[in-house]
Amino acid sequence: MPKDRRLVVISIDALTDDDIRRAGDTPNLDSIRERGAYIPNINGIYPSLTHPCHATIITGRTPGVHGIVSNEDFSKPGRPWFNDLSDLKSRSVIDCLKGCGKTVASCRWPVTANGFDRIDYLIPEITSETLIKDDILGYYLDNSSPILKDIIEEHIVMLDLKSQPEEDLFSTACACEILRCFRPDVLFTHPACVDTYKHHTGIRSSKTLEMVRLADRMVGDLIQATRDAGTFESTVFVVLSDHGHNELDREIALNEVFRRDGKGDRLVADECGHSAQIYVNGMAESEAFEYLQSKVGDESGIERVFTKEELRERYGTFGAFSFMVESDAHTQFSNAIGTEIETRLTVDDHHGCSTHGHMPEKSPKPIFMAAGPNIAHRTITEASMLQEAPTFLKVMGIEAPDLETPLDIFRD
Repeated sequence: MPKDRRLVVISIDALTDDDIRRAGDTPNLDSIRERGAYIPNINGIYPSLTHPCHATIITGRTPGVHGIVSNEDFSKPGRPWFNDLSDLKSRSVIDCLKGCGKTVASCRWPVTANGFDRIDYLIPEITSETLIKDDILGYYLDNSSPILKDIIEEHIVMLDLKSQPEEDLFSTACACEILRCFRPDVLFTHPACVDTYKHHTGIRSSKTLEMVRLADRMVGDLIQATRDAGTFESTVFVVLSDHGHNELDREIALNEVFRRDGKGDRLVADECGHSAQIYVNGMAESEAFEYLQSKVGDESGIERVFTKEELRERYGTFGAFSFMVESDAHTQFSNAIGTEIETRLTVDDHHGCSTHGHMPEKSPKPIFMAAGPNIAHRTITEASMLQEAPTFLKVMGIEAPDLETPLDIFRD
């Protein structure tokens, strides 16, 4: 592998093959797909949430191994998001790259915050508006690499707290400047506007398709930045996603279900969108399983119950919870208690149109595409998300014998 090989990884949150086909005007995505490798169906992880998926993408490990089992950390007061690089319990691609002397940039990639010892050019994912509402510039400057001060100050006016697509336009502008000014060996970035508009307007809305086309333009901007930097010819471009969405029309408060059934002090649900993790306290797991099984198919919205043994064997997902429950086709779960069990959702509700967190076997699935030096022109029907991290390393000439086999996208 040439010593000057570079890699740009763009994760367009919630993007699917169907989105690209329906959007119609995506010349940059089309170019990558037409001159490189394309996989329209990536088999992901459970639960299919943004931060666990991105942790898998950069570690090649399942949630039970890398430790990011949900978006939020149930074990801590206030349930903060898993977002620090130190939250990972397993070695990541970033560790391998730094160990080989490569320079790494991360621009709003989940679970990389505070990773200054391993990331040369870091702008963190912001998980809450509360963090930035009083001093947005100060927060970004305090939590990003000092060398990026001028870039952040120049582009901060693009932000409207965490509103989309402004947040993506800001982070993409910063990522482009990082590519031009510093020419890192590897850059990871994460536009999320498609996911946001799917949650709020639905999978097939005109606004969602507009965001797909906007994300395509962001890909084009990043490609142009490498041309400006003189690194285009040596760069492999990867565009991927973390999960798809399924539409919904109601929300079920599982903890309220448990409370009304007299189980509220012994069973606690932690919602994961279309699924939930169930914690057991002072109750035999056999009794809990029997109770949860009795709720399958009723108005609680539970479609299936997984024991911790099934979760470990089937998905490599394990933690302090004893069970996971999967919702039916049109239900998301909430952590609410002391409220109505069922809430009918409308377009005015937060996450009221579609969501994720479902079993990875369910469609629509995330995608993967790549183009650049030594990348073959082929379409592969499906592959595993666990193969993406070793693929990044192979692009950079680094072997990872302890991980899955890299994706079959290379010419030799």
